[in-house]
Amino acid sequence: MGANAVKAGTIAELEAAIGAAKTAAIPTVIVIDTDPAPGTGAGGTWWEVAVPEVSDRPEVNKARMAYEAATKAQWLVN
Repeated sequence: MGANAVKAGTIAELEAAIGAAKTAAIPTVIVIDTDPAPGTGAGGTWWEVAVPEVSDRPEVNKARMAYEAATKAQWLVN
């Protein structure tokens, strides 16, 4: 699809791939293997999966409304 794909197996390889991606003329996909079990040791890891935006089920729609309200209370840290 026109992207450059690079696999990084170490932190050094990841850092090098990020540096190369910043100067690349085309999009870059950096592939890393992950283990879902361990945390980072610095507070753990998480992945946010949103409640479906559209549903015929009232309980899902109610959960989506609660999800949207909760996201407004989140802090964006960069």
